[in-house]
Amino acid sequence: MNETATDREHYIDVVAIANAAAAAERARCAEVFALRCVCWQNGYRPLAIYSPGAKFRGEPIEGAGKRPVTTDWLKQALQDTPLGSSGIHAVCRRWRSTPGS
Repeated sequence: MNETATDREHYIDVVAIANAAAAAERARCAEVFALRCVCWQNGYRPLAIYSPGAKFRGEPIEGAGKRPVTTDWLKQALQDTPLGSSGIHAVCRRWRSTPGS
C-alpha cells in the first residue's frame, strides 16, 4: 500500500494529539498527588469509600461514592498511620500510581 503525504500528516497529527493528552494527564496526576500529600501533612488521612453505584448482594449501597467502606471510619481516620499504609511515602507512592484519582 502506498503511503501518501496526507496519510503521514494524519499520523503525525494523531501522535501529537496522543502525546499532548498524555502530558495533560501526567500534569493532572501530579497536581492530585501534590494535593494528597498536602492533605496528609495537614493531618487528613485517606479512607476507602464505596465507588459510586456500588452494590452489595445486588442491592445499591446507600451513599455510595461518599460512604466509607467500614463502620469504624472515624477511629481509622484518627490513627496517625491509617490501616494498610506505612506513612506518607507509602501512601503517596500508592496515590501516584493510581490513575484518575
